[in-house]
Amino acid sequence: MGEELHVHETRILRFVESYWRRFLRAPSIEDIRVHVQLPSKDHVYRDLAKLEEKEYISRERGMARSIRLLRTAEGQAFHPPEVPVPRTISVPLLGNIAAGEPIHWPADSSFSVYDSEAIELAREMVGKRQGVYALKVKGNSMIDAMVYDGDIVIMQRYDGRPEDGEIVAIWLEDRGETTLKKFYAQGDQVRLQPCNPTMSPLFVDAQDVRVQGKLLAVIRQVQ
Repeated sequence: MGEELHVHETRILRFVESYWRRFLRAPSIEDIRVHVQLPSKDHVYRDLAKLEEKEYISRERGMARSIRLLRTAEGQAFHPPEVPVPRTISVPLLGNIAAGEPIHWPADSSFSVYDSEAIELAREMVGKRQGVYALKVKGNSMIDAMVYDGDIVIMQRYDGRPEDGEIVAIWLEDRGETTLKKFYAQGDQVRLQPCNPTMSPLFVDAQDVRVQGKLLAVIRQVQ
């Protein structure tokens, strides 16, 4: 520490600082080479090594854009600006799901054939959950649960056994169909209960049922 900086080292430090403040990340080696007008990346690596020895920067070997600025060219401790947390999150809209009679779902899709579409959600709706996706509802079997035809249901991937009464996306192995219903385990069978008094429950063998997600939220589609 305290060693005098060369001209190139000073220019690199000032560029790294300005880049961090503008883009909230470190510049690439090529960014530095172009800005400082060095003849090759090897020259950049040598200057960065010197700056690391002088404890102005630190780096992660083998990682791109890993330069961490410890002190500015004036010798002041550098505190990088906080990266703002996005207020929305994009989740894939993976197609339709039946809230009525089960509808056919392509057996080899695994929810992947619709990945080109996405919807934006408030981050607070999802929190830190992983494996969140959306489906468009077809049918009216869940109207007493406030899930209507045309709504978007937000689901979290799940492949275990849900609690009785939970609303889940169910894949019926023997039928090659998917449906949205309340789940109830009944011995070696599962009762898939609609939330519509005009509709009857569906009884299926437990071994033919695969839970693919739990309901998190419903987005009402207003015309």
